[in-house]
Amino acid sequence: MGSAETMDTGSGATVGGPATLRLRVDELLPGVERVTDRGKCHEVVYRLADLVPGFFAHGKALAHALANPALLRRAGMAHAPEPGNVLCLDLETLGLQREPVFLVGLAGENAVGEMECRQLIARELDEEEAVLAASAEELERAHLVVTFNGTQFDIPYLCDRMRRYAIAPHVPAHVDVLLEARGRFGNTLPNCRLQTLEVAICGRVREGDVAGSEVPTAYRRFLLTGDARGIVEIARHNVLDLATTLELLVHLWGRWDA
Repeated sequence: MGSAETMDTGSGATVGGPATLRLRVDELLPGVERVTDRGKCHEVVYRLADLVPGFFAHGKALAHALANPALLRRAGMAHAPEPGNVLCLDLETLGLQREPVFLVGLAGENAVGEMECRQLIARELDEEEAVLAASAEELERAHLVVTFNGTQFDIPYLCDRMRRYAIAPHVPAHVDVLLEARGRFGNTLPNCRLQTLEVAICGRVREGDVAGSEVPTAYRRFLLTGDARGIVEIARHNVLDLATTLELLVHLWGRWDA
């Protein structure tokens, strides 16, 4: 975005510069400014039970799944991590390869035992570095990271973007829920996409959700027009992806004979 005061949208209209874009995100997604040694970004925290009907409201179900020997073997861990040391990770990016990361969603158990989602958002592309630095701080404290397709996408993508800014990536033990889901349901479901599993396993059908393929376009539209409603839609999409990934983890590993 640079330091220009206004930006030509190509349609004769102009929007304010970075300060205006930041203000509009802050208004629609109330949160706090996250300060890092690489700059500032926007941080929003949600209780997942408030946003996702039927979502388990505490970490007991998660703790049971994390103690499953099969999950520990897949993660390469000798001992079960505490739920508070586990983070579910999901990225929103401007493309599938070497494009900026503008939102990092991290979900897990908070200090009072509730499941929450923390989103680190770049209100302009210049804030990507701060988003990555804040993400590195969060991952540094984690013992296990949970993803859906993170083996192929989220983890290598995040590490690549961090290295671009000379941020040392720290990746703890990792469980990719998609790999387990393919083994369990690959022959019974039409596919193992996240929303297919969400309907079949979680019993939830999304309404009014922005498609993952449309996320980059929605963010670019925000940069051009200053209309932050698209950011709200992307944030909701990210929350649902994180909640579903955690629910699938509990479903896949939460039922076992101790």
